[in-house]
Amino acid sequence: MIQDTNKLNYLFQNVHKNIKHLQSLLDLHANDTDICFFQEVPFYLIRRLPSFDDPNGTPFTNTAIHGAWVLVNQFERFGDLTQVATYVNKKVLSTHSIFVDPFTFNDCNILHTRLTNNETNDSMSMVNVYNNPSRANVQTMNRLLNNMKYVEDLAILQGDFNLHHEEWDDTDDNSPNAEALLQETFIMDLLLINNDKIPTWIHDTNRSSVTDLVFVSSAALTALESSLTIDAHGRGPGDHAIIRLTFTNRMGPQPIRYIKPGSDEEKSFFSSLSSLINTFFPVEGLDSAEKIETNVNSFMDSTERLWLEKSRTIKPNSRPVQWWNDDCTTAKDNL
Repeated sequence: MIQDTNKLNYLFQNVHKNIKHLQSLLDLHANDTDICFFQEVPFYLIRRLPSFDDPNGTPFTNTAIHGAWVLVNQFERFGDLTQVATYVNKKVLSTHSIFVDPFTFNDCNILHTRLTNNETNDSMSMVNVYNNPSRANVQTMNRLLNNMKYVEDLAILQGDFNLHHEEWDDTDDNSPNAEALLQETFIMDLLLINNDKIPTWIHDTNRSSVTDLVFVSSAALTALESSLTIDAHGRGPGDHAIIRLTFTNRMGPQPIRYIKPGSDEEKSFFSSLSSLINTFFPVEGLDSAEKIETNVNSFMDSTERLWLEKSRTIKPNSRPVQWWNDDCTTAKDNL
């Protein structure tokens, strides 16, 4: 799973049933995003197809379609009840396959997809959720909480949950479903990575809050560097922020550089360093803050170049003993 995750950039947003905004997001991010999760997706009559039975044609209803993206949704199963859609960039599908799991959750607003690497057969599951606050029943959250445990390779869980909890929001009202969500994600080893209580739902008159949540498997977070940005200003006409999630490989151990004590390199380094100090910090002439700042920056740059010139890099897997000198070598050779 981790091998796939580090190649992917994600975008999440509740698009508030705005088809023009949804289309513009697909246009704008076709070259910099791999997977999009959208909630409150609009479905509408696109065109009528030729039909032998209906002189008016068979209605074809869908949401935004774009040449750079493969659309995944559940409209054929649930019709207008579904409000979630996932878009996978076609460049991802040159090396991967996408599968929809309709059985684990069996809910119109829980979209479970699995991405599989065609070469390694590694897979990861992604779950896109919209917890509709206007629905009288609580089936969506019940189905999510009861069935998450059956998704063994769950890597990304994201959605507009419409839940409040002090863990992610500035509130004292912890809903039971929010408590249960934290418990189930803990069991599933998923970590909430939302920035510290930064609102994702923005309202001019009412209190803004955090309703859009991003959970990521701890395995991915351990192996990779993650970056989450919540863009409220660039959200468009709706009231939900755009959320971006990116992964990069963690930096490996940086090579250690050293100068052997007592060596000619050490003498040369300190001699050159002394000259740099005299050059950049004369007794007179530094009579303004600007001159001091300029000289300090130049001195630091020159010192770094000098260090790189005079020092050596420890070879991988070697364990040099810093105190070892020529006398030690002579004594060893005489044994």
